[in-house]
Amino acid sequence: MTPSDMEAALCAHLAQLTAYPIAWEDVTFTPDLARPYLRVDNLPTGSVAAGIGENAMNRAAGIFQVMACTATGEGTGQAGLMADQVEALFRRGLALPAADGFVRIDRPPSRGRAIHTDTWSYLPISISYYGYCNP
Repeated sequence: MTPSDMEAALCAHLAQLTAYPIAWEDVTFTPDLARPYLRVDNLPTGSVAAGIGENAMNRAAGIFQVMACTATGEGTGQAGLMADQVEALFRRGLALPAADGFVRIDRPPSRGRAIHTDTWSYLPISISYYGYCNP
């Protein structure tokens, strides 16, 4: 398994949430103020050897960040509902098949403080993950 395999598994799992359009990393997306959406950013946090020796697997980890994006001025209800759905999808203990291994969600997803602009409000949901990759 590679870090790219891990990211693909996380994205495929999020794609099951079909109630909202998703702005994927580095894919052109034009948001519509009339429709809330999700935005994805994968934030790898590095790898460490998971054993002793040159052939030991690497434990790769990261934060799969999903933003619940809603129009500014509409309150927090819709973003909170979206976050509830994302958190339910990525519960602690989830193991997603990825290539020849699994991506594991090792803690409950956590919400950050909302970020507000003139037009959009963004509620971050951080999903901590790890997997074992080939050396």
